[in-house]
Amino acid sequence: MSRRYAYYFLIIVLIVSLAAASVYVFKIGQQPTSPRTLTYFTEQFPPCNYQEDGIVKGIAVDFLTEITDRLGSKVTSDQVQIVPWTEAYQATLNGASTVLFSTARLPAREQFFKWAGPLFTDTYALFTRWDNDVEINVASDLNGYQIGVIKDSAAITQLTNAGVVESQLVYFTNASAIVDNLSSGEIDFWCYAQVVGRTLTEQITGNYYAFKNAFELSYYDYYYAFSKDVPDSTVNSFQQAIDELKQEKDASGTSVYEQILQRYSPTQGTATSPKNSSNSFK
Repeated sequence: MSRRYAYYFLIIVLIVSLAAASVYVFKIGQQPTSPRTLTYFTEQFPPCNYQEDGIVKGIAVDFLTEITDRLGSKVTSDQVQIVPWTEAYQATLNGASTVLFSTARLPAREQFFKWAGPLFTDTYALFTRWDNDVEINVASDLNGYQIGVIKDSAAITQLTNAGVVESQLVYFTNASAIVDNLSSGEIDFWCYAQVVGRTLTEQITGNYYAFKNAFELSYYDYYYAFSKDVPDSTVNSFQQAIDELKQEKDASGTSVYEQILQRYSPTQGTATSPKNSSNSFK
């Protein structure tokens, strides 16, 4: 082989080697991340996810344990951090290797996270005091009223899409503060997921129906939201496990997913009036 052809041969070998190395690195980067290496954030959002007597529990928490156990890297409830919603949302939006739940999958949020679910569905509602006789038949009837919302929550999108102006919104970091302000008349309405709102109300006031449902908005599906750096392969593994746990049934015809839902069936308090009440997931 002449020196000239030997030179060309070496260049070709080098190019092929570099290409092979690039493919190898790409494949390594696409390998699934172990679920146990991710950081999990959630909030007080019962019966979906919440802390009681120092233990994190709920539908989405139990489902997470089942999913990751199936993936061979079981995540337990003590690995889930309970923090205010806006703190968890911003940490997942701007952080790395992070999962936020339960997160309403909104068109406005679609591009900011990767998603696995849905875990459940709930309808957003406007709660008010029983002595508030204002009738809300369409969203425009809310004009002029003060509405309590959690910062960075799906309620904000619901209301602004319905035509409510931002100056009507009063921002809070937790539901307890909203319940206090609604009870005292500082705000007129509270916009929140219906089943979760009633469950929180019962925990805070002792009465599942302490407030009446004045108006219903749209429903949302709730998901695990992953920070954008989490590999697609990891998110896809979660999704596959979710689908399997919903489809596979025991001898009685009940799936693992349905069994978990049944553990957390919302309790029913005594309603002052049964009008406009709802207590079940869709």
